[in-house]
Amino acid sequence: MVALSLVGCSLLPPAAPQPPSGIDLTKGAYAVIYTDSISREAGVSTLGADGTLVSSAKMAALGLHARAQTPDRIILIGARAADMAVVERDGSIHTAQIAYPDGTGATATTFIDDEHLATLINVGNTTEGYQNPIVIHDLSGRVLRSHPLQGYFTSIIRVGDKLLATGQISHPDSAEDGSRAVLLDPNSLEVQRTWDWPANGGLDQCVALDRSAICLETEGFKDGARTHLANHLVRLDPSTGAKAEITTFTEDCITLLNQAGRIVVATAGAIHLLAPDLTRIERHLPLTSGKEAIETLTAGGAGLDVFIRDYDRTTTADGRADIGHIVRLDPRTLQIVRQTPMQLPNQQLVGVHLIANEFFHA
Repeated sequence: MVALSLVGCSLLPPAAPQPPSGIDLTKGAYAVIYTDSISREAGVSTLGADGTLVSSAKMAALGLHARAQTPDRIILIGARAADMAVVERDGSIHTAQIAYPDGTGATATTFIDDEHLATLINVGNTTEGYQNPIVIHDLSGRVLRSHPLQGYFTSIIRVGDKLLATGQISHPDSAEDGSRAVLLDPNSLEVQRTWDWPANGGLDQCVALDRSAICLETEGFKDGARTHLANHLVRLDPSTGAKAEITTFTEDCITLLNQAGRIVVATAGAIHLLAPDLTRIERHLPLTSGKEAIETLTAGGAGLDVFIRDYDRTTTADGRADIGHIVRLDPRTLQIVRQTPMQLPNQQLVGVHLIANEFFHA
């Protein structure tokens, strides 16, 4: 069962999202955008490949969470206030807010073309059940159309010419909860099919592979609580609703991506590269020790970038937080190409987003 949103409350911080100024994101090996989940205190830094802090600037944005990317831009949207930060390939950033009257923020987003996105807005429990409507909006946040969806959805992707939203059924009684997938027409937002699997715990994240969706799914519920975050990898056929398990992981899965037709899965402590036919895990690379945990996995140009957070964080002499490091991997072999310490101005740093320099120079 998901936590309830507080519809109509005034717990959000005042003001509105504001972009940074005086920083060139195209310099350095990485641009890093980091936000807090309580206030709009946020920042942007650029780092050299050796971890050198090239530049840093403040910005205002709340809890940037959902991420979508095209070759020309990256968009980040907040989980509590639908703040948007749009990063262009020329290094500029502009901010906006999705103009949807209800809800507390976004649970997932995806581009439907270069200028428009489909975003799932978290409204929360209502008398009709848990509401997580889909909205089509532009880069300024202007909503063009919307459609109600019942359930709690944490992923939305384009598969062929359709949109696929996945997540949880989210009945008020969590004992009746399970996985849910909804197939929509991206133009009319008409719901064409809905599939439920009450025995499972939620289709948390999906990526498109050919005409299928490859998803992380939770194992299920026990005594009203999830038994795992997401430790099953499944294939979903959106044309029929057929769902088949690919493999199971022993530790919690964090995220997955499709890198040039190959599925890569990040668990809490390792990266896993699946064989092209998905019949086995071809390569497995443990990356953590002590109080470290993998937090993000992103495609960075010709490589994969893994952000590993160190929960035993320390503070440098100049007041920066030593929160972990970035590992650049060769996506074909999972060989480590380089490691970059991440030392950022000391804030809460709940949401951390990496943008590799190759994005700006593609």
